[in-house]
Amino acid sequence: MKIHFVGILGASMSVLAKICSSFGHIVTGSDNGLNGHDEKNVGDADVVVFTSAVGENNVEVSYARKIGKKVLERAEFLGEILKNYEKVFSISGTHGKTSTSGFLASIFQQKSPTLHIGGQLLNNFEVVGNRETIICESCEYRNSFHHINSDIALVLNMEFDHPDFFKDEDDYIQSFLQFAKRAKKVIVNKKIAHHFENAISFGLSEKADYYAKKIVETIHGISFDVFFDGKMLIKNVKIRSFGLHSVLNALAAIALSHQADIDKQEIKRGLFSFNGVKRRHELVGSLRVFCQKEKSSGKAYIYTDYAHHPTEVRSILRTFNRLKSKDGKIHIVYEPHTYSRTKTFLGEYADALSLADEIILTKIFAAREKNTDGFSSLSLSGEVTKSSGKIAFYFESEDFILEHLKKTVSKNDIVLFCGAGNVDKLAKRIVES
Repeated sequence: MKIHFVGILGASMSVLAKICSSFGHIVTGSDNGLNGHDEKNVGDADVVVFTSAVGENNVEVSYARKIGKKVLERAEFLGEILKNYEKVFSISGTHGKTSTSGFLASIFQQKSPTLHIGGQLLNNFEVVGNRETIICESCEYRNSFHHINSDIALVLNMEFDHPDFFKDEDDYIQSFLQFAKRAKKVIVNKKIAHHFENAISFGLSEKADYYAKKIVETIHGISFDVFFDGKMLIKNVKIRSFGLHSVLNALAAIALSHQADIDKQEIKRGLFSFNGVKRRHELVGSLRVFCQKEKSSGKAYIYTDYAHHPTEVRSILRTFNRLKSKDGKIHIVYEPHTYSRTKTFLGEYADALSLADEIILTKIFAAREKNTDGFSSLSLSGEVTKSSGKIAFYFESEDFILEHLKKTVSKNDIVLFCGAGNVDKLAKRIVES
């Protein structure tokens, strides 16, 4: 069979293309960053798969329908692909999907699983494994995960997001409940367990089925003990991540692995072996700076993070505030992600950003949206000042941002480039300069 992927460079689409190729199918694809979009790209494909980022009105999608080709949206096609696997372990939630999927990929390495994961893992795992197990990061946007039938489904958290699609918080929660109903077994965060029937829970409270105690955080990572049904399950688990959100992600991975009968020592080994995900409190490099007060030079440290929901921004800033040097400051360069999300959570973003010592805003990353009313990061800048009294600088030019940082950053400072768009490229520019 010949399968054509419209938008093949997308995180999910590129994985699906590799999986189909491993099945023996002939794979072709198109993308703006590859060969553009044109009717001729469809060729003699038997099936055309497109992503929501491309849309129904794409010239290739429209042409394929016109000439009678079988056309499937990515999520629907993913659901069909998953039927080829004996065990489907799906990971959902507003936050932490990629990191938790990464933990699981590391734990299951000895079983050679197939990995459908949205982010880039720092470990060099093979994406295409056997057909026994697939670890599937599952996105709620546009109810995409309603096409997934899971053996075990994880729900890490549910915090209203994607206001351009979901009507309100209840609509958002109902989407997750429908996803969970398609699973044979469900594991959920204890804080949201009351929404689900017969779910296994994980959390930081002893009321959870799986919970952590003796949590210790250092500059090298976190260690903790894991209990199940009130009894010690695994002692002194170590992860190379930071923050309580990382403990919860690891707990979720432990719960799923334990329910899937993975050996406890393999779970412990896999967690410690996991190196993390690109753009998740990732150290990009350092910047040589001069401290005028001490008349000496030193280093400032440049990090990137994918956080683009206010809860994620708050979490990463709290983590860095705990770990920073006593004489260091935190500068955040934040790229707001989509107009609808920024408008909906304007106050929450302002509160979260105020945890930084210096706040710099870039232009809003539009992604799939269009700016219909002139809304910009200036509104967020004003909200920050209104709520905290702090100044949030807004620069439309990346060059201005870099010049500003070179004047304000000092020894032992942390500069965090934060957002789900292209702000990570700016971090690399300042390190290279």
